[in-house]
Amino acid sequence: MIRSNLIDEALTYAQIHLAEFAEEEMRMRQELEKTMALLVFDKPLESPYGYLMQISHRQQVANEINSALLIYQNDESESDLSMLVRMATYMQEKLDNKQLRYPKLVDIASGKLEDS
Repeated sequence: MIRSNLIDEALTYAQIHLAEFAEEEMRMRQELEKTMALLVFDKPLESPYGYLMQISHRQQVANEINSALLIYQNDESESDLSMLVRMATYMQEKLDNKQLRYPKLVDIASGKLEDS
């Protein structure tokens, strides 16, 4: 809504869906205030809070939400896939250090292997 300059809609959405969370949680209130401050700038991306609209910030928020959801579900704060990737990388480093031959995973996305 902010990117589309829908000021009234953004304010209404914040009042209806976000305000109650900001009342209870100081950090949430601060983040909401920064986000709403973007509405007063003609060019929000160039404002002091422009970083809030960058893709890197969006990814950070998504990671925090995923972590919070996993904790809420009494799981680890790291997904199983993420843990498997870290374990595979660790084991490959160990095998490389021992100069052993094995089918090394070189591209996780495609599953490409090559002899090491």
